[in-house]
Amino acid sequence: SQFERCDSFCAAEFAADHCSMCKCKGCDFCAKALATASTKAAETATCKSDAPIGVWDSDHEQCEDFCNPKQAQDHCKLCKCKACDMCQCKSKLPGDSDKAQCQDWCELALWTSHCKFCKCQDCQFCKEGVPCDPENDQDSSDERCEKFCDKTFASEHCELCKCKGCNFCRDHVAYPPYPPPPPLRSPPPPPSAPGAVRAPEPPRSLAITAAGCASLALSWHAPFDKGTPIDAYEIVYKPSKDAGAPLRQNLPSGRETKTELT
Repeated sequence: SQFERCDSFCAAEFAADHCSMCKCKGCDFCAKALATASTKAAETATCKSDAPIGVWDSDHEQCEDFCNPKQAQDHCKLCKCKACDMCQCKSKLPGDSDKAQCQDWCELALWTSHCKFCKCQDCQFCKEGVPCDPENDQDSSDERCEKFCDKTFASEHCELCKCKGCNFCRDHVAYPPYPPPPPLRSPPPPPSAPGAVRAPEPPRSLAITAAGCASLALSWHAPFDKGTPIDAYEIVYKPSKDAGAPLRQNLPSGRETKTELT
């Protein structure tokens, strides 16, 4: 059949064979057999215990009678309880797991969003909280979710490190404000109007190439002319330190890059 049914020939004594058929999968004895198989599979699953030191635990996931939903925060650390429904990870996030895991992409720096995923809730920082600045002397130094924390008083309790690890506080996290934008730089000067003359830069690498008793030879590199051809150079100098007004010498050609002063 294409649908699960419970036809008249289906029998519990042949459940191993009949319950593999759609014609019998709708029978009550098949549902019980499936539940038993699931329980056995959970009990045989290897388990890494998070039990406190000195507390004996199983090395397989089970759901023993003492496991209590009211103490799920403590009991779900035990392999003896990890197969219970109360310890299964429940998430409405698309593509998430139904088991608490700690995948490689989970990051402490993004715990406020990553710890909402079952795929990250088995990470140490999601289970035990992250370092926290205590609100007062009685507060914790790491984020927790203690028994007194109450969603009704979230606006007050979620300020405490002792409650910041609770799921209802994860939506009340106050993210730090974005840093202020850098100051605006002064705008560049407007481009020169068409036809405007821009003064060339000064000559570069001015050097004395020769010196005599009454003469001095100079050389330099032509500067960037900024689009204005250099017609001539003007050299300003003093024959001595105590001389009066400086002397000036003009070179008739802007193509010259050396001269001799006498």
